[in-house]
Amino acid sequence: MAFAFWGVADPTGELETLGLPVGTPATYRMAVPIDDVIAPTVVAVQVIEFAEAVQSLRTLRDDHAGIGESVLAWKRVIDTRELQSMPTAAHASLDRDDTVIKSATSTATHFLHALTVRDELDRAQVQATLRPYQMQGVAWLTALTESGGGILADEMGRGKTLQAISMIAVRAAHGPHLVVCPTSVIGNWRREINRFAPHLTLPRRSSTRLSRSRIRRRWQHRLRPA
Repeated sequence: MAFAFWGVADPTGELETLGLPVGTPATYRMAVPIDDVIAPTVVAVQVIEFAEAVQSLRTLRDDHAGIGESVLAWKRVIDTRELQSMPTAAHASLDRDDTVIKSATSTATHFLHALTVRDELDRAQVQATLRPYQMQGVAWLTALTESGGGILADEMGRGKTLQAISMIAVRAAHGPHLVVCPTSVIGNWRREINRFAPHLTLPRRSSTRLSRSRIRRRWQHRLRPA
C-alpha cells in the first residue's frame, strides 16, 4: 500500500505525525490538478507493507489532528468493509498509458478483495507474505472455484505454486483437493506445501504407465454410448 503526497515537503514527517508507519520512499504516476487541468504527474509516495498499513489505519483515531480526507476515506473502507464515496486524491491512479483514471469504486473494490484475501490467508495459516499480485491471483482463483476454474499463467519464478497452495489452504474446509502434476515436480510440491502450509494433510498417489492405461480404458468404457 502506498501513501501519496502532493506538495508536501516532508512525507515521512507527515506520517510520523499521524502515527502511521513511514515505509520506504518511491514515486507513482497519478492524476493531479495543475492549473485547473487534471494531468499525469509523478508523485512522491511512501510504500508500506499492506498488513502494516491496514493495522495502522484501523487504530488511527478519526479526530486525529492533521488527518486528511483521503486517509479517512480508506479508514472507513477498512472499518466498514463497504465501498464508500472517495475523494479524487484517494484513488487517482492511472493505467499504464496514462489515459484512464481508475474509478474510486474499482480501486476500493480491489482493495477490499486484497483485505479479504489477507484475512483468509491468516485464518488458513499460510506461512508466507504474498506480494500484491500474488494476493490478486489467490483472490481470482478462489472466486473461480464455483464457476469452473481458470488458468494461472505467468513467468517462471513468480510464485504460481504458492498462489495455488494458498488457494487450497483457504478452501481446505471445503474438502480434499487434487493436484495433478508430472512425477518430476511432485517433490517440489511436497516441499512447498510443507513450507507454506505444513498443517495440510498430504497423501501422495503416483501412477505407472500400466495403471494409467487401465484407468483410461475404464473411463473409455464408461463414456461409451449405450
